[in-house]
Amino acid sequence: MQRKEVKAVLFDLDGVLVDSIDAWFHIFNDTLKYFNKKTLSRDKFNKIFGMSIDIAARKYFDGKTVKQIEHIYFNFFRKNMNHFKLFSHTIKVLQNIKKQKI
Repeated sequence: MQRKEVKAVLFDLDGVLVDSIDAWFHIFNDTLKYFNKKTLSRDKFNKIFGMSIDIAARKYFDGKTVKQIEHIYFNFFRKNMNHFKLFSHTIKVLQNIKKQKI
């Protein structure tokens, strides 16, 4: 059997290369504050992390559209970038892939 050449590697970013739960906790709560809503505790947020934005809009941002919420998320994204963490293996894996010219 002939081996095929690997030409590309695709990754899911969150949970694979980056741990973003802390950043999203801050982004979500900053957005709640922006809309004068009550913020969530870490435990409560951890239980809903990964919820679709459509459901979050109905449950936590009553009266706001998904587009409005996304706009504010992106405004707070840069402010909270320091909360994104690379997993310990991320750099080594990416360097190895680059070394193999993939």
